[in-house]
Amino acid sequence: MVQFREATAEDLDAILDLMRDDILGSGREGADRTRYDAAFAAMQDEGGNTLIVGERDGRVVATYQLTFITGLSL
Repeated sequence: MVQFREATAEDLDAILDLMRDDILGSGREGADRTRYDAAFAAMQDEGGNTLIVGERDGRVVATYQLTFITGLSL
């Protein structure tokens, strides 16, 4: 069973591995971890962003980002 929890900075390597394994991400995601660390920190500071990881047997196997934005539509 997959257990979901909020991601931490320590999860970034596993998240990047998942992103690079994707057909689109394999050509898009770079090796320089610095920009991903900065993006993660910015998401934390902004609020309204939550990065989730799914773990199975102690290994990150899934990830998603939930972002709340202000809007007029109900």
